[in-house]
Amino acid sequence: MSDLKNSEVILELKDLSVDKVQIEYSGSGDSGDIDDITYYNKAGEVVEIEEEYKDVHEKVRDYADNILSNIEDWWNNDGGFGILNLFISENTYSIENHIYVTETEDYYHEGDLISE
Repeated sequence: MSDLKNSEVILELKDLSVDKVQIEYSGSGDSGDIDDITYYNKAGEVVEIEEEYKDVHEKVRDYADNILSNIEDWWNNDGGFGILNLFISENTYSIENHIYVTETEDYYHEGDLISE
């Protein structure tokens, strides 16, 4: 996504009185997705995005996908999950990314085929 489109979606969110966007995501086995997007105003109250502004919701989803595709691999193998917060008035974001890791313990055994 270009910087111009990033600026556009940020301005649209400001016009809708959105100060923070919380994006929950998860994935595993070669795919991942955004599970939920919640919008908040400066008072911390949920802002409902009306049907007429659904394109803003899709732009936020694309914006989040772009950011999340450039961090640790949370969508392959055992996968992971997390929360991406967009702080609109500060023009910053934070990510709490959690990746599942399976550990393997290796053992080696030898024996005598005759005496077993």
